[in-house]
Formats: sequence, structure tokens, C-alpha cells
Amino acid sequence: PASVQNMQMAEDETAGFSEEQAPLVSIVVGTVTGGKETNPLLKSNISDEDFRLALMDSLAESKLNSSKALQEYVLNAEILDVKSNSFGITFKVSTSIAYELFENQSSTPLMRRVIDAEGSAKFSESWVGMNRYKLALERSAQNNISEIVEVLFTFDGES
Repeated sequence: PASVQNMQMAEDETAGFSEEQAPLVSIVVGTVTGGKETNPLLKSNISDEDFRLALMDSLAESKLNSSKALQEYVLNAEILDVKSNSFGITFKVSTSIAYELFENQSSTPLMRRVIDAEGSAKFSESWVGMNRYKLALERSAQNNISEIVEVLFTFDGES
């Protein structure tokens, strides 16, 4: 299965988000759907729970869950699609994930974004195809999370 640690934002990416610049909000991850459990005999997948944990960790590292929050939000995610080339020296995987941001206790989304992100892994990183696929999948998920965190960090209340 895809690794939570490899899907969350990298340390060098979260370094740009400082406590002083962060909006005084607390964003908690609500539901994550659309993921699939990995069959050990087949290629890796992203489970709902693993993606949820990677998203939660990335929000925390990006200072988007302030204890001094003036506003609380819930972020839901739905993994819409995972596409990849079926073979090759370099594996490329793209993830399409829909995010919805709600004010706490509200049923009307303040924002809805579908983010498409890609990840790749080269033959030089692993000569085993299933390992290259897993690396590309994790990088695609990580890039997707990085993009939504950037959107949330600058979110002004308008979709």
C-alpha cells in the first residue's frame, strides 16, 4: 500500500508555511472516500485512511490547525481517479481528488476544488516495476496534498 509518510508534504515544502503567516483557522479532515485497499498480489492503491492521515499530518505541518483559531473548518476529500501508464521505464501516475471545505456545523461547502496532480518514478530509482509504480503513486498523492494546502493557506472565504 501507499505509505502515509511518503504521501504527506515534504519538510522542505512545509518550511515555507510559518506560524505568523498562517490564517487563524483550524482545518480538520472530515471524510475521505474513493480510496481502495491494496491487494498484496496487485499494484499499490491509496486507502481512505492512509490518505486521511497524510492529509491531516500535512495540514498540521503547514500550521493550518491553529489552537488560537477564530474559525473552524472541515475538509472532506474524495479520490476520484488514479491513472497510470501500464508499463515503462518511467512510471507516471496522476491523481484526481475533489476537496470540499465546510464551515464547522454547516452543510454548504465554502469551497470545492478538484486537483489533478502527477508523480513519476524512474528506472534508476527502482528496477522493480511495482516499486516504481508505488513511488509514482505516493508522489502524485503528495503533490495533490501540496496543492490543496497552498489553496487553503491563501483561502479568503470565497470559492
